Amino acid sequence: MVYEDKIILPAMHFMAAHGVYEQEKYVPQLFGVYVEMLVDTFQAGESDDLADSIDYSKVYEKVNEIMNGEHCALLEHLAAKIAKAVLTDERIKEVTVQVEKSMADMGTAKVPAVIKITRKAKDYEK
Repeated sequence: MVYEDKIILPAMHFMAAHGVYEQEKYVPQLFGVYVEMLVDTFQAGESDDLADSIDYSKVYEKVNEIMNGEHCALLEHLAAKIAKAVLTDERIKEVTVQVEKSMADMGTAKVPAVIKITRKAKDYEK
C-alpha cells in the first residue's frame, strides 16, 4: 500500500532581492516560503531512520539556494524553480509551494503578494 502523507515546512524566511522593478533587483526584501510535500512516510514511521524519510535540511538548502541565487522577476518563477528542485527527490510525488513577498511594490503602495502552486513529479518526467 502507498500512503499519501504530507511533510510541511510552513515558515521559511529569507531576505532576498527579487522583483520586476529595478530597485527590487538590488534591495533585499522579506520573503516567506511554505513547502508541502506529498510523500509516503510509512517506512520512516516504522524504522525511525532518516534514510527512510525526506531530510528537511536538504529541502531547506534547495530553497535557500534558489531564494539567495539568481534574481527572478516573478514570484511564479521562484515558486516553479523551488517546486522543480524539491521534486528531484523521486520519493516526493507532489509539492505545493507558496512564496510570499511581504512588501510587493504596487507603485503607490507596498502590500503583501502571494503565489501558491502545486506540481506533480510526473510534470517533470522525460
